[in-house]
Amino acid sequence: MPSEVNEHGIPARGSALHIAYYVNVAPAELDATLGEQLLIEQPIQWVSPLASDRFVEYHDRAFLEAVGQGGLGAALEAWWPRGGAHWDALGVAADGAVVLVEAKANIAEMTSGAGSGGQYWLTEGAGEPRADRSGAARDSAGDGSP
Repeated sequence: MPSEVNEHGIPARGSALHIAYYVNVAPAELDATLGEQLLIEQPIQWVSPLASDRFVEYHDRAFLEAVGQGGLGAALEAWWPRGGAHWDALGVAADGAVVLVEAKANIAEMTSGAGSGGQYWLTEGAGEPRADRSGAARDSAGDGSP
């Protein structure tokens, strides 16, 4: 769950509030924008942050389970540090592609260095990048190297 929430669990401000709004109130608008920018099939089944789950943000093995990829848990734990990324939104596209969103509320967040916004990956199969708009070098060896 985002750190600043009201008594109902609703995110109080910033990117958490914005992405919660689109996932819960206007998902078709979010789907259309992502579909156009990333060429993914719609609709997207959003699994987080859902009002019915008090806007929880999944991480570690729980994020894989939320998007139907729980079988990759051991591989994730071997590769990613525990307590790793807390995705702002998670979804599954109509074609099965997993959608991981790191939301940003303003331009300063998007240009603040390593790990900044504008980075999004869609994967097919066992980690094969389908779309990467981050500008980062591809990890063709699968070992973290460019």
